[in-house]
Amino acid sequence: RGRLNITPVNLSRATRELERRNLARTIRPGRDGGIEFSFDKKRIWDKASPVFVSPVRSRIRVKAKVNDAVKSGITALAEYSDIVDNDFMTFALPASAAKKIPTTKIRRYGGDIVESWRYDPRLLNDGRGIVDPLSLCISLNGASDPRIQIATERLLEKTLW
Repeated sequence: RGRLNITPVNLSRATRELERRNLARTIRPGRDGGIEFSFDKKRIWDKASPVFVSPVRSRIRVKAKVNDAVKSGITALAEYSDIVDNDFMTFALPASAAKKIPTTKIRRYGGDIVESWRYDPRLLNDGRGIVDPLSLCISLNGASDPRIQIATERLLEKTLW
């Protein structure tokens, strides 16, 4: 709770939503409570994926590396798989940090991409400076490129089951 800055209210809401969708049930109500998932990881993912919302709010192009950003998009997928990265790199920052990028660093065309995320992608990375695999797969969901679809499916297989 402390590291991710999740409030008790948000945790309760998330638990209620999991129960409402029959994905989990509360096994010990109250402050020290817990939940038990109703299915294996693959079925949970498959049942929940239609309601996933991409963590990416927007994208901008930049001409210089942005401090504290973590690899995301195809750049992160290239780190997790055998897919080849684009000619430019993709990074992620929480929306609050992305808003602070000086306009002198922003480009209209060309350069690397910085994604503005709904939450701080740095909190869930494994210390290698890459967004976590599940958030990455959600952010790339709906990609029309078959190589991205195949790579994300393989990443999910390695990560979940």
